[in-house]
Amino acid sequence: KLQSRQTGQAGLRFKQLLCGRPHWGAFGEIMNLIIESLKSRHEIIQILKDNTHEDIPILKAVFSENVFNKFFRGEISEDSFKIQRCVMGQMGFVPLAYGTITEKEKGTKISITIKRMKGINIFFSCWFGGLTLLMIVNFIVNTKYFFIPLGMLIYGFLINYIPYKTESRKAILKLQEIFK
Repeated sequence: KLQSRQTGQAGLRFKQLLCGRPHWGAFGEIMNLIIESLKSRHEIIQILKDNTHEDIPILKAVFSENVFNKFFRGEISEDSFKIQRCVMGQMGFVPLAYGTITEKEKGTKISITIKRMKGINIFFSCWFGGLTLLMIVNFIVNTKYFFIPLGMLIYGFLINYIPYKTESRKAILKLQEIFK
């Protein structure tokens, strides 16, 4: 299914390609969105640059002033970008937004893919795999400690899923806001 929504503002149309729900990639949930604007590609790139810090090393960011006066940090080129929300403390659950900017006859099309960082995906794959193996061994041996790894598995899912969904929603709302 293609869900679309008019925002009511002149020059912006937002479409979310979800096929009913976000789809799952190799290591986690991936969201795809398309934002269509009547603004030119150069205006869109300038809007992104105005709202994005260059991707700087963490130690330099800690000691520099006004690092958090912009909403995103990352890299922007002439036809694509890779950004993530600026947060205090470098939280690993902040998703990355990869985007391509395509000029159309009447405006610009911005295709955005939002997904988790690879390190988080690898860590939780090992976490879930190890706990699943431990649950299977405890079930076969028939010990009373079967529910400890099950609780850790549920906890790992919640600590992975809830912050990612919250941060993805914040990034999507901010992207919609800056392209109005």
